[in-house]
Amino acid sequence: MSKTAGAAKSFSCHETKMSKQKVVIVGGGVIGLLTAFNLASEQASVVLLDRSGAGQESSWAGGGIVSPLYPWRYSPAVTALAHWSQDFYPYLAERLLAQTGIDPEVHKTGLYWLDLDDEQSALEWAAREKRSLNRVDISAVNDAVPVLGEGYSRAIYMADVANVRNPRLVKSLKAALLALPNVEIREHCEVSGFTREGSRISGVQTPAGDITGDRVILAAGAWRGELLKTLGLELPVEPVKGQMILYKCASDFL
Repeated sequence: MSKTAGAAKSFSCHETKMSKQKVVIVGGGVIGLLTAFNLASEQASVVLLDRSGAGQESSWAGGGIVSPLYPWRYSPAVTALAHWSQDFYPYLAERLLAQTGIDPEVHKTGLYWLDLDDEQSALEWAAREKRSLNRVDISAVNDAVPVLGEGYSRAIYMADVANVRNPRLVKSLKAALLALPNVEIREHCEVSGFTREGSRISGVQTPAGDITGDRVILAAGAWRGELLKTLGLELPVEPVKGQMILYKCASDFL
């Protein structure tokens, strides 16, 4: 493929342009892409590996809600991360749009919960965390979402929940990385294991050979449990099949 001076390059797994990297990231989903973006912005040399195409698996198909679906049911650590993310994503979207011309489309749309068994726990959590979660009349929900079915009697609403367009987010992150001279993206490059120098993980094993670095970051999502087994580590995470349905609706549907 053609190469442009000063820009990152995207190679297949079998092209070995750089033999030594400071940071090797396994997994090109949104976490791997964001990790690469932040490390590269701090002048680290980064090689990003993905078993298929960067940003083409679960990160592409996710719902894009910048919040846990039921945030009051999670630990304080998850709550803190969710709060931080809700402030961070609008800033990230503006930065990526300015750098790449691709808008990840972060929009604050709010989120309704209907007829919850633990509604009181949700409201107590919101008061404790100082979040804008309130009871609303079910008629207001029907006015806001006319296609809502019948049979609901109670609702709570959080106004500051945002959504991001996942396909556009990963596309903009990849474009931003490809513009950086200290980043290399290798797609269709499956990692099968790790290399060691004494007790230190020094790199990863791929069909094209070993790729070494000063640090190895595992951001392989549901596949990380299988990779960690090669180190004798057990992580209770495994891939499962999920489905998303994409509807093309009128712009004023919701």
